[in-house]
Amino acid sequence: MTLWACAIYDKYWALFLGRPTSLKSADLAICNFSTQFERLGSVDSASAVRSLETQIYVALIDLMELAGKITDVRDATSNSDTDHFAYVRMATIERELGAWYSKLPKPLQWTPENIDTAPFSFFLLHQQYHCTVILLHRPFALYDDADTSAESDSSDSSELDSHFSTLSRTLCTKHAIRVARIFWQHRQRFATKHIFVTGLQHAGTAAILLVAALAYIRDRSSEQRTCSIWNVWLRRFKI
Repeated sequence: MTLWACAIYDKYWALFLGRPTSLKSADLAICNFSTQFERLGSVDSASAVRSLETQIYVALIDLMELAGKITDVRDATSNSDTDHFAYVRMATIERELGAWYSKLPKPLQWTPENIDTAPFSFFLLHQQYHCTVILLHRPFALYDDADTSAESDSSDSSELDSHFSTLSRTLCTKHAIRVARIFWQHRQRFATKHIFVTGLQHAGTAAILLVAALAYIRDRSSEQRTCSIWNVWLRRFKI
């Protein structure tokens, strides 16, 4: 259990600090951990709540195993010659995350019934999923020069980069909003101080992306207003 906890926290900090993992899954055979942890929970008949929390942590182990692959994509994006390869790897991980989410057991799915009865580790699980998707797409969600690069270069490669950037920005904003809504639902049942320490990283990750999205929209709106003002002046003076 101690080794499992160390491996999970290593993946947490690798994700949020942008560094490679120190404990490699191949060295630890962490894939067996979820099975062993589930077995531990199955022999514990303390209560149904404990059984549900065991399911949550088993799902969290599997999720963090997928999340650990994101650092490899980050390394690939640092080399401009491998951008296309990075896109392919990102899409592969995204499909794996989507499959993980769609296969969640019914007690772990985000439904009104579960929201009203599940322990707060349930909220942590869903926050972690949405933050993992954000961290996967964040390197591709360019907020400064995404459009200018497309205007300056009309090549297919530039158009592809612009397309991926737009898609990643949209997904980052979508999942950041979902993290905010999960926090709101969490506060309806639990005090704000009753939260896992990793919840702070979830909140920070979502907040940064929401601010970036608002700034991006504001800049685009400002550009559109400037163009509109110039058009009015040009029409007024018949230029």
